[in-house]
Amino acid sequence: DAAARAAVRGVWQRMRRADLPREVFGTVYRVMHASLYVGAFMHHTGQLEIEEACCSNPGCEGVLEDLSHAFLTCPAVAPAAEWVCRFFE
Repeated sequence: DAAARAAVRGVWQRMRRADLPREVFGTVYRVMHASLYVGAFMHHTGQLEIEEACCSNPGCEGVLEDLSHAFLTCPAVAPAAEWVCRFFE
């Protein structure tokens, strides 16, 4: 719908105005399009065993590393995730 497309367009406009380095912009693009090879995806495709697909942070023992965990909920990335969320307010 038009409102959703406008919201997405607004996110990308803010990203471009932020003048991020190309590598950072590329990573953000891949995160937003769920195209990073995190543990859960690599396990799904048979590249990793389930034990290897879990988060390596000691506080996350046994938690499967998916995009949400890797970029939002893992305690190791929480401060960075909060900063990124403030960027979009």
